Amino acid sequence: MAKLEAQHNTLREEHRELGRQWSFPAVLVDLPAVAIAHLAHQRALRDRKDAAGLSYANRYVAGVYYSEPEPGGPISDLPVATLNLKVCQAAAAALAAAWTAETGATLDPTRVKAILADLEYERANPERSAGIPALFRRRLENPLPEPMLARGLTAFFRTAFEIDDRQLQGLPPLDVSLRESLRLAADWVEAARQSAPAPLHPASPVPTLHP
Repeated sequence: MAKLEAQHNTLREEHRELGRQWSFPAVLVDLPAVAIAHLAHQRALRDRKDAAGLSYANRYVAGVYYSEPEPGGPISDLPVATLNLKVCQAAAAALAAAWTAETGATLDPTRVKAILADLEYERANPERSAGIPALFRRRLENPLPEPMLARGLTAFFRTAFEIDDRQLQGLPPLDVSLRESLRLAADWVEAARQSAPAPLHPASPVPTLHP
């Protein structure tokens, strides 16, 4: 069982790594249905409020950073699960500085790397996830009040997505699952076309009627 779980985690990480490494520029296609869905999603993001009535814009909330670069502009909901943690590890000093500047509580690069390692472990073992705030609390020298912790998480992940900025630039990751699903669907259609039996009675020409 442990061997199968290890293989499953390895394959899952390879899947994520493909998505992180293979990114392609998006091509804007003007489809009315897509535009309607996009506008509805933007309205939902803009209307989203927490228990205190505060907007989600430019905040970290429950595993997602909501980026609004321009006031009143589009909001991007960026899941922390999509961050390239290797890139973040290399920028641990910048992440530590962002946290310290926002909270006034020192968080050195060594502790940042430990937090990122914890995030990596939870990605590989989601059933054992303690949640992102708990990971930070575990690594902090001194406990922080909840409002200050929330501000620190926002500063940390805002900086992380500025460093790993593929999504902010509109470079979507390669969706391996979608690609393989489409390939299998195309193969199935081609196989069905080739194996379709010939009609029993070829279509007869339509007679011409004369007055």
